[in-house]
Amino acid sequence: MSVIARKHRRSTIRNCAVICRASALLTILLPALLPCLTLAQGPDFGVYPAEMEIGGILPGQQAEFEITILNRDKAPRLFTITSFQPLQESRRQGRDELPDAGWIALSPVEIELPAASESTVTVAVAIPAGREWAGRHWEIWLRVACESDDLFDVEVYVRLLISTASATETGSDTRIMIAIAAGMVLLGSVLYYGFRHRAGPA
Repeated sequence: MSVIARKHRRSTIRNCAVICRASALLTILLPALLPCLTLAQGPDFGVYPAEMEIGGILPGQQAEFEITILNRDKAPRLFTITSFQPLQESRRQGRDELPDAGWIALSPVEIELPAASESTVTVAVAIPAGREWAGRHWEIWLRVACESDDLFDVEVYVRLLISTASATETGSDTRIMIAIAAGMVLLGSVLYYGFRHRAGPA
């Protein structure tokens, strides 16, 4: 075997070894890197809960909850909170895109936190009235961006799972409310006539 052939063979073996080591390293690091894409935490801040599920909302009603932002940095940081429509492949199975991101209201949408502090953001979910919105399952994310000293801001996401009550549940609640109202009217009538009977003629 010539000198050139031996050198080429040794070079090929070294390249294969480097590729194998890189593949092994990627296999070890990948499980550790994947949660960073889903957990609501950055290098110097965190948001919790990382996932919020709201179920049984009646069309025409509103639900509220809070998320907490923690600034773990040694300097003040500015945070911006917005809604974000994830791609279909990123949503949970059986979850559709929220028809209108305007159904989500955030207060405040921007907040500056001192070093080593935390604060809450109120999230309101308002579903319009209409039977077409009953029994639906949606998903939308909340994006929390932290102003960074680098070129790019650091962003984390909170997964928001929203489910509305079925048409049957909505109808049952309506019938219950009507029954309660009718019972109150009947009770009021009984008390009124009973009082007049005891009082007798003027």
